[in-house]
Amino acid sequence: ESIGRDEEAYAELLDVFLEDAQPRVTAIRAAVQAGDASTLACEAHTYKGAAAMLEATDVASCAHRLEELARAGRFDGALEIAERLAAESAVLFDVIRRYRSAFLCAA
Repeated sequence: ESIGRDEEAYAELLDVFLEDAQPRVTAIRAAVQAGDASTLACEAHTYKGAAAMLEATDVASCAHRLEELARAGRFDGALEIAERLAAESAVLFDVIRRYRSAFLCAA
């Protein structure tokens, strides 16, 4: 019974992550395009932590690199990193959705 509750809690955590992460990736891309270092640093830092919590190391690494650039007030290579972040995030979102579908079917 405890395992079932843990799985439900994890599934809820994934739902919250998806709900928050998708608009955050959009905000990161917009901040890069606008040259908004402050917003980029904040959004990338928050997303880095959420991705790291899920052990999504490629996503967390991209977010970390963007955060570092933003804190240094630099944008060289930021667009490419933001595009990679978006691509890696899309893969992560797909994996999470497939996991959630399998979890719902098994419940």
